[in-house]
Amino acid sequence: MHKTNKNVKGKQLIILLGVFLFFIASLMPQYLNDSYISETEGSKMYLDMEDPQSLKKAGFWTLTSIHIDNNWTTTNSTYSWVNGKGTWDEPYIIENVTVDNLNQGNGILIENSNEYFIIRNSTIKNAFSSSSYAGIWLSNVGNGTITESQIYDNYYGIVIWPGSNNTVSFNNISNNNNSLATPSGTGLYLRSSSNNNTIFNNTIMNNGDYGIYLRSTCDYNNISKNIIFGNRNNGIYFQSASDLDSGNYNTIRENIFENNGIDGSGSPGGMYFRANTTKIVGNSFINNYGYGVWMRASYWNNFSNNIVTNNTLDGFFVRQTHNSTFTKNFVQNNSLYGINIDITFGNSYNNLLYNNFLNGSGSGNVDDNGINTVWNNSQIGNYWSDYSGSDGNGDGIGDSIYNVPGGSNNDTLPIYESPVHNGSRVLIDDTGTTALNWSQTALVKWWVPGSGTQNDP
Repeated sequence: MHKTNKNVKGKQLIILLGVFLFFIASLMPQYLNDSYISETEGSKMYLDMEDPQSLKKAGFWTLTSIHIDNNWTTTNSTYSWVNGKGTWDEPYIIENVTVDNLNQGNGILIENSNEYFIIRNSTIKNAFSSSSYAGIWLSNVGNGTITESQIYDNYYGIVIWPGSNNTVSFNNISNNNNSLATPSGTGLYLRSSSNNNTIFNNTIMNNGDYGIYLRSTCDYNNISKNIIFGNRNNGIYFQSASDLDSGNYNTIRENIFENNGIDGSGSPGGMYFRANTTKIVGNSFINNYGYGVWMRASYWNNFSNNIVTNNTLDGFFVRQTHNSTFTKNFVQNNSLYGINIDITFGNSYNNLLYNNFLNGSGSGNVDDNGINTVWNNSQIGNYWSDYSGSDGNGDGIGDSIYNVPGGSNNDTLPIYESPVHNGSRVLIDDTGTTALNWSQTALVKWWVPGSGTQNDP
């Protein structure tokens, strides 16, 4: 009898508890929709329960601007949208902020700072009242990181002038000054001794003038793995007042430059290049309206492993360029020349080009008017789609020279067959009797790297 009463009371308790929890759950959505979590400078931070995507967007604080001038400590103690200590392991962090500048100046201006800081998961827009403003402007700043943010509808997206040891990564930098009657904005602008900065894995697209603009002695910057698409003039633009203040020792690696230059004048296209001692490696310059790469007054540069195809002018346009090396570039189907070495405003001399694939550009593979242009490295020349010679000894190198159009230079070691694998059966005979041996295959075929040793198989 007592056992039965206990069971009844237990069931009644469970039913009451269930009713209570159901009542509380029914109130929660309304409570969250109607309740603001915090307020900062008249701007409210909230969750919009009717829009599930709001949980993934910046927007916890909505501000018109942020200005920090070597006063991180005061800013950190005053405002809730920044926290941290400014050290390498505990940087100041600004995140989940929407800065809608309403054309009043810079969206975020940080000056005279070497503290470690991160701007993350934020949106910065509408700072385009004049060419003096940007979504984010870093002036005399080092050790900053801008990442995972949306930066659009500004005059400049990001300006670093000057600044060193900063990182810009995983951002969408787009449509900056692209909607005005005369578009002239830039996605990312580095100027005047902005050195050792890292720009990687950004999408930089549809900006009014340049995707990336480097000006006046910006050295040792690493620009890699970005998608640079649809910018009206150039995907990337190097400019200097003279040969002496060109940028030096920069690395441009594994970027995609596509569909740039649609409204450009002068020298539009993937890259306008005036710099020295720079590595341009593993990039794709494809489908640009203009040149794949246009270079002038540039020395001691290395262009290797780039894809340069389907550009509406020349693939490479080379002017007043000296002592530079071009190797393993895939150059195909450009509307004018694959490589055009021009002498209109001065000579280009002592450039080395070897082991490049040159095929099917509209006006011809090459027009070489340079002085002492060398078309082989004493072991291997280039693959020319219009080479008509033979390979009697089967070593992969043509038996007769290739006369390079344009001047008096020639390629004495032309590659007989394409170095690019076409999907056919692979045959290697180390005796060299029925096919190329390992060493010769590695020399003339891009798909066999290495030297056959234990450390470099």
